[in-house]
Amino acid sequence: MRGTHYRERVTIQTPTHTTTDGEIATTWSDTADVRAAIEPLSGRELWAAQQAQAQTSYRVRLRYSASYTLSADCRIVWGDVTLRITSPPRRDVLRNTWTLDCMEDES
Repeated sequence: MRGTHYRERVTIQTPTHTTTDGEIATTWSDTADVRAAIEPLSGRELWAAQQAQAQTSYRVRLRYSASYTLSADCRIVWGDVTLRITSPPRRDVLRNTWTLDCMEDES
């Protein structure tokens, strides 16, 4: 994927879990602001990814960087849309990219 396809600006956020009075609270902190290629998945891709739900699903591609780490508990903020990562991030070493399957987080 060429650099011109990374048109969207997104923020990678990581969670911090704290326990207060027996209740777990999650706060999110910004890890990195990066460029991304974001594409909605078609019905066939949704079925293949076992995401047969009515929610909006996306495939997000990011350039690899050692300045941040990605895990399945991170999330992506894209404008006013929050994307929850639904599977472990996949790194393509040859293309030096991360591929993330995400769903729009409605919470």
